[in-house]
Amino acid sequence: NPREGRWPYLLARIRQDEGDLGRARALLSEAAALAPNYPVIELRRADLLFKTGDVTAAAQAYQAYLSRAPHDAHALLGLGRVAIQQREWHEAEAHLLTAIRADPSLGSSHALLVSVYEELGETQKAAAARTRGGKARRFREPDDPWFEALADDCYDVEKLSVLADLAIET
Repeated sequence: NPREGRWPYLLARIRQDEGDLGRARALLSEAAALAPNYPVIELRRADLLFKTGDVTAAAQAYQAYLSRAPHDAHALLGLGRVAIQQREWHEAEAHLLTAIRADPSLGSSHALLVSVYEELGETQKAAAARTRGGKARRFREPDDPWFEALADDCYDVEKLSVLADLAIET
């Protein structure tokens, strides 16, 4: 159904992976208009805004997502990345510590926290954060039912294999 938001959303993910960020942004906007109650679209949009250098809009999108999914570690990680980009080290620390409390297994939060402490000259805190983060996974995708449902419709063995590898790793 072309009026379902999941199709432009999924196409946006493909376009983003292919490096067509402008088209991905347009598709995410279309998906958001068609499916305003699917909050992961806002998180993806925030990530894309950050990657394209629009950190102010990215911060607003992360905050919008957090209003719908309070304490989401991925959005808090995003706000931490924004704060790092703006060289707001104490704000970055606060966001990353909150992200770690929300999901201690999200390794990216630990890794960035090490960088923040090193920038602040707090080597002992950096070493402790590095040790705590050593057991965490490096990256994990946020829960995304639309993406996960693709496995039910996908009969391409290679694609299923890739999805299986992703599921195992994340």
